[in-house]
Amino acid sequence: MDNAPTATDKPTRGKVEVLARAGYAPVNVGLLQVGIEGMYMLSPQLGVGGAVDAFVVDNGADPYYSPPGTLSNGFHVLGLVEGDLLKGWITPYARAGLGVGQYGRIDGYQTESHTELAAQVAGGIALRGGPFLFRGWVAPSLYGSDFVVAFGAGLGGRF
Repeated sequence: MDNAPTATDKPTRGKVEVLARAGYAPVNVGLLQVGIEGMYMLSPQLGVGGAVDAFVVDNGADPYYSPPGTLSNGFHVLGLVEGDLLKGWITPYARAGLGVGQYGRIDGYQTESHTELAAQVAGGIALRGGPFLFRGWVAPSLYGSDFVVAFGAGLGGRF
């Protein structure tokens, strides 16, 4: 077998990836989220980084009609470890994240803020073309006491 490098095996060690991201988390009434993530590639297929997501639309959580504890707004910060499963411009990837969230929960006709654990395990597809990067993912996640399968996409660059 020939182990010579190909055009798609360009070194990525030391590259930084930054993406704007948007997603949907069907928690009780559903939350739309936006955020930013950054990854530092330790090797061509292994990276570490972080993400910050804010929930911007709660799709109808109402203190008078929603059950107590309904997640209605907030944000979280996650530390991430990621592994690309293939080399090349398109690859499936897996990632795990752990962090903390500040979530607004409905409690007795008002929304109260709570600091809670945030965790995520994600799988997705990354498309890399020159300095551009697209990611799509599905992520079983824990937002405090709420388990949800969130999904989303991000667009950004590699430097």
